[in-house]
Amino acid sequence: MLGLVINLTFLVSVTFFVCFLAVATYRVVCDSEEVKNKEKRAKLLKPIEGVFNPKEELIRIRQTPKSDRRQKLNEYKKKLANQIAGLAMVQTEVIQAIRKNPDSSPKELIEMARSLGAGFGMSKKQFYSAKKILQKYCIRRAKIRKARRRRYPDDKRIYRAAFGENPSSAVRVIESPFVLYFCCANLDDYVRIYFSDAGPTYRNKNAEKMNKSGGVYKPQLVVFGAKGIVAAEKSNAGRFSRGVSPRVYKHEEQHAINALVGSKTPENFHEESIPYGPIEPLTLKLKRFICSRCRMVEAQAHDELLAFFTCPSDEVDEVFRWLTNTAAEGGSYDYLDEERKSLLAYFDENGVCYYRQIAKEVVTKVLRDEYRELIRTGLNAFQQLLGLGFSREEAIAILGHEPLRRWRKLANRLADTVKSN
Repeated sequence: MLGLVINLTFLVSVTFFVCFLAVATYRVVCDSEEVKNKEKRAKLLKPIEGVFNPKEELIRIRQTPKSDRRQKLNEYKKKLANQIAGLAMVQTEVIQAIRKNPDSSPKELIEMARSLGAGFGMSKKQFYSAKKILQKYCIRRAKIRKARRRRYPDDKRIYRAAFGENPSSAVRVIESPFVLYFCCANLDDYVRIYFSDAGPTYRNKNAEKMNKSGGVYKPQLVVFGAKGIVAAEKSNAGRFSRGVSPRVYKHEEQHAINALVGSKTPENFHEESIPYGPIEPLTLKLKRFICSRCRMVEAQAHDELLAFFTCPSDEVDEVFRWLTNTAAEGGSYDYLDEERKSLLAYFDENGVCYYRQIAKEVVTKVLRDEYRELIRTGLNAFQQLLGLGFSREEAIAILGHEPLRRWRKLANRLADTVKSN
């Protein structure tokens, strides 16, 4: 009996020691990561003392004498690029903390953002924006946790609760920090999610088109009292047994993160009306009109690029083809293809002879050549940031807060900033 007690005491002591060692090791790893992050920030970027409010600073520069304005403006641009990158690195660290503990309290996450952001001159407006995003995350997270853990732990039951019908085959539901991720072995089950805002007739009519689709994020869909918490993957019987696709999972989850933090869309956007008039100013008016149409889909390309950047195996040229090839060329993401066709058809039917030819030239230039150049420079800007030493996640966060057409300038300014440090 005494021997049994001694053995039990020894076992408890060993168990306690192992648990203590595990906790201590975890803390050392976390502390080590924090030190590495601090060292990296110090190497790439300069800390900003005090508060840096870009709008207020720009107003002050405009009030300085003209002789000093150019120099101050150049300093301002570098400082702004430095802050954008710094706050993006803060965002990356907060997301890493969320991945380690998705159920962190709003207070913990907000304090982390405030503390790290202070090193890059975070203004009150920027802090309140971060606070609002983190509060939104915690509300969504609570809805995900309640639905998955308390109400519907079974995969098929949660599918039915979310979409109103039983799945016709196997489904696997992953609880991500940001979404409920439905991996569907059957195409019909995937199509039901993809076209969740449409009726059965429309779904059946367009089901075959979904054979090209790999995954989808539904930003406007409301389930379990929360909007934007559903993503899905189209699998098949053979692939389903091997689990979810890491590539598709990361891609769709990044869409959810983009929606949460808010992708930057082109500013001052307004749609121009179709122009008419004399021949001389016609080309300029047409270009302005067609550019307004191009800006409408720029935000979609912006969002898709950020999602593609999550996968290291995706080659730059391959992503370029995916985003620019027409449907006839096998592309799935040519957002301007239908717009280009409809405009050319309109001008064919309604334009006078000289007008029709000019319209075709401008449509081709803006909706094909300039759009492709925009995608190419966006891809190059991302590669440039990686070359400067930013991680893939940091580069995504940096570019996520700028419109696509500004990526190249931002990357160039950061290159100057990093080199001067």
